[in-house]
Amino acid sequence: MIEAVVFYRDPAWRWIPVLALALAAGIALSGTNGNLFLLINHASEYLPNSFWEPVTLCGNTLLALALITPWLSKKPYSVWATFLAAIPASIFTRLIKAIVDVPRPPAVLPDSMLHVIGPAYHHSSFPSGDALTIFVVAGIVWFTYRDWRVRSIALSFAILVAISRIAVGVHWPVDVLVGAAAGWTSAWIGVWAAPRWQWGATPPGRKFCASVLLVCALALFYQDMKLPEAAFFRWVVAAIASMLAARVLWWPMARNTYERWHTKEWVIE
Repeated sequence: MIEAVVFYRDPAWRWIPVLALALAAGIALSGTNGNLFLLINHASEYLPNSFWEPVTLCGNTLLALALITPWLSKKPYSVWATFLAAIPASIFTRLIKAIVDVPRPPAVLPDSMLHVIGPAYHHSSFPSGDALTIFVVAGIVWFTYRDWRVRSIALSFAILVAISRIAVGVHWPVDVLVGAAAGWTSAWIGVWAAPRWQWGATPPGRKFCASVLLVCALALFYQDMKLPEAAFFRWVVAAIASMLAARVLWWPMARNTYERWHTKEWVIE
């Protein structure tokens, strides 16, 4: 049974992007962006790559979308809100990256000072697209559930994923904080727009969302993320998400076919 559209927009949500932007401004103005990066990046060496690679992969758009497939059955409005939130999020990150080409840590610091996990990107550091993506998802979770335990887990996990972008050596702290603020704000835009344009929760809209999520889940099987320690995790998420999306697409048709056969409603001429 599909639940009615309910989003909980309590005042507490506003402090998260404000705090993130305040921290980013403080770090930038104090000139500690590089030192804080090195502190976090070097500290990450105490945990193995097998920990950081699956965590940082959750900021990837394909995998983040796969994580929301459980909502397809009972919370289609949350899926639709995520899709709508992706519009301002994509515009913001692509526009800023096109205007401000900040070099990434591997382009600035010598290899001896870095702990890089995965591809060592060099360009378009600001803002962090992965931090933005995971904070869109965490924001939708925040607005979907009132339970503070669920909210705390979602927010804590988003913070961990965002920090992982520093841990793997491809983003500065300011990149991550601005990306997180933008992602959270985009989530608010999504939950504001979803009840006003409810097409995504109609039967055609649900099939559209399920189709997109199915394509994203299947793409996870084949796209080389260059994170070998996260390969098994990626395949498991892709398999589960594919089944959940396919169930929404084909289960009603299969059930109707079975019921027609079982009740012998076939017409044979």
